[in-house]
Formats: sequence, structure tokens, C-alpha cells
Amino acid sequence: CYEFFCGAMLLFDAAFAVWETERASRLVAGEASSVQHGVPDDFSIVVTTHILLLFFFLDLVLRALAGHHPYPIWSGFNVFAVVSYILEVLVFYMYSNERSRAHVRIWVTSVSKIRIGRLLQFVQVTSAGQAMLQEFLLLMRSIRGTLKSTACCLLMTLFFLLCSGMVFVEGAIEHCVRLDGGQAEGTSELRQSFGTLSQSVLSLFMAISGGDDWGNIYASLSPLSWRYQLLFLGFMFYSVFAFMNVIIAVVVESMMEASRSDRKILVNGELKAKSAFLHNMQRVFDSVDTDGTGDISLEELQDHMQDTDTCAYFAALGVDAKQVSQLFTLLDEDQSGAISRDEFLKGCLHLRGDAKSIDIAIIMRQIEYILDSVEVLADAMDPFVNKATTPKRKGNRYYEKRRLQGTTTINEGDAGLLLATPPGPPGTPDDQ
Repeated sequence: CYEFFCGAMLLFDAAFAVWETERASRLVAGEASSVQHGVPDDFSIVVTTHILLLFFFLDLVLRALAGHHPYPIWSGFNVFAVVSYILEVLVFYMYSNERSRAHVRIWVTSVSKIRIGRLLQFVQVTSAGQAMLQEFLLLMRSIRGTLKSTACCLLMTLFFLLCSGMVFVEGAIEHCVRLDGGQAEGTSELRQSFGTLSQSVLSLFMAISGGDDWGNIYASLSPLSWRYQLLFLGFMFYSVFAFMNVIIAVVVESMMEASRSDRKILVNGELKAKSAFLHNMQRVFDSVDTDGTGDISLEELQDHMQDTDTCAYFAALGVDAKQVSQLFTLLDEDQSGAISRDEFLKGCLHLRGDAKSIDIAIIMRQIEYILDSVEVLADAMDPFVNKATTPKRKGNRYYEKRRLQGTTTINEGDAGLLLATPPGPPGTPDDQ
């Protein structure tokens, strides 16, 4: 309850800061004569500021004594907010009724507005706010992940514009020098857009970013030769359809990579996807379980595999409608002839997604275990095999091979052949 009350106070603090700024702006817009020496301080604003300072100061002291904060990341921000309140109260007395005029008070007022960011603490208190905060943090981490690629793209863009701008500046210099030092009236637009290298780079940047209509910049090149106009058209075509798209693709890819690599985002995303998947599978189970017994029989599964929605769900798992028997066997873990709800959800969860490296590693490990078991079995059978004679196993290709080699010792590679040979009929020497 206390945390929720603190969140409500943070919400009130943000609303108060917005209202106080709106009040000052309306006074300046409506009564200019009354603000010649600064925006006057309303008594209610002064009292409210003192109350908020007292509350947040006591809250900060109590949390410091308790030695625990539910959201430690905000501790420093809370200290900053209290300090800004103290400074704001001091300038109330030092520069009374001089808001937005005294330099010290202008600085304190501007800095103190940053405390409105603590509104995120109120968002963090509620469950709906926590979900909203996760999305906000995802956005912030994604933006932070693009800083490096954005800086590289900025340097690349600057280099591209610098090289292109030098070409147009040289053309402008040549044209202006020929016209008596470049003071002719017909070159005013040309000199304004491409008179210097910095102006040229700025004009080209405005052309590709939408800061100015590129048609106006193209028109300023009319005094130059047609080659420069054609070169500008080529510059615009390459910039709009190739260069800018590459820049955007690089930034977007880095943002997606940053969001994918974030541990918390990965965990939350996987939990949400798992919860949604299980919810959908529960709906499928309820639709298949027509008799309401809580178990699915093979006949029920076969009947509902003809349903379009059910087929779509299992198709997402990579299960074809023709594989109903195999699917039933996989899901019926206890081999009871019916699939319970837990078996259905657990089995579908295991079937979900493609095979990963860990799945292949588990299969390889199981194969190694089987091979080791067969080798142990073969070693245990060696004494019996050595007593056997070749005529007893004339139909066994393994012993025919060993007879020609002069040995009947079993090895790992031929163990399967030995086990695959059926025993002789009753009464033969094999049974002795």
C-alpha cells in the first residue's frame, strides 16, 4: 500500500509540474505587462512545492534507514529530485516573482523538470505498468544497441556527402569566377546552395533527407553545365534508392540484434510464447475431447484431425494429418491407450519447434550408449561363441566369414549380424 501511495504521489508530482509550466506559458501569452519582471509566483504553487519537498525528503530518509529500495535503480534519481526541490524552494525566496527572468532561477526551474521522469516508478508499481515498462526498456535497449552502427553510418554519410559536395562546389566556383567574381545576380541561388563546401554538404543532406525539396536545389544548378544537373539526378537516384536504404537496413538490423541478445527480453519472450502455446493447445485438447472424460482416445484424435483448425495447429508442430497413429504413440507416454491433458501438453511442447543442436547431441549420446551395451553383450557371449563349431551355424554368414578367416571371435561391427540370425529349429544341436 505504501508503494502504491508513493506511486500516486509521483503521479501528482508529474501532473503538478505540467500544470505549473502551462500556467506560466498562459500568463506570458495573455498578460505580457504582468510578466515584465518575471512570472509571478502563485501562493498555491509555493505551498505545494514545500509539501512535495517534505514528503519526498521523508520518503528518502525512511528508505535510507531501512536500507532497501524495491527499485534500486531509482535511488539516485530520487536523490536528484529532492535536491532539485530544495534548490527550487531556495530560489523562491531569493528571486521571488522572477521566474524565467533571473538566470539562476531559469537554470533551477529547467533542471527540476527532469524529475517528471520519475513517473516511470509509478508505472513500475502496477502489473499493467510493468508490462508497459518492459516494452519501454526494450525500446531503450534497442536504441542503445544502435548507437555504434548509427555513428558508423553517420561518418559514412558525411564522407559520401563531402565527396559529392566537392564536385558541385568546384562547378560553382568555376562558374562564378567566369562571371566577374561571382557577383552576378543570376548566381545568387547557386551561391546560396553551393557557394561553400559546408553549404554544399548541407544542401545535399537536405535534398536526401526531406529538409528541402530537391527540385529547388536542382533548379539552383541551372546556371551550370548540363553535366552537373545530370550528376545531381544520379546523386539523388543513388541516395534515395540505394544509399539511404542500406543505412536504414544497417540500423534496423543492429536494433533487432540488440533486442534479440538481451537476456531479459529473451526470457520474457520465451515465457510469453510458451504460455500462449500451452493456452492454444489446451483449447485444442478441449475440442478433441468430445466426451469430456479428460482423456483423448485414438478414435477421437483421428476424427478431429479432419478439422481444419486442429490440422493447422499440428501442422505448425510438423505433424502431418496422416501420422495420427505415430502422433498418438508419441503423446501416450504411459502407453495406457489414452492421452491425458498433461501428456498432451507436455508432448506437444516437446514437438514444438525445429530440432536443435542439443536434440542431435542427445540422440548421438543415446546411440553411443546402445553401442556400448551391444559391445558388453558381445563380450559376455564370447565364451559361448568360442565353443560353437562351424557346422552348427552353416546358415550364419558371420560364422562362414570367420571360418574362412580362421577365427570365430565376435567384434562390435558384426554383433548385429549375430543377433539377427534366427535360432535353429527345436531338436538341433543349437538347443543342446
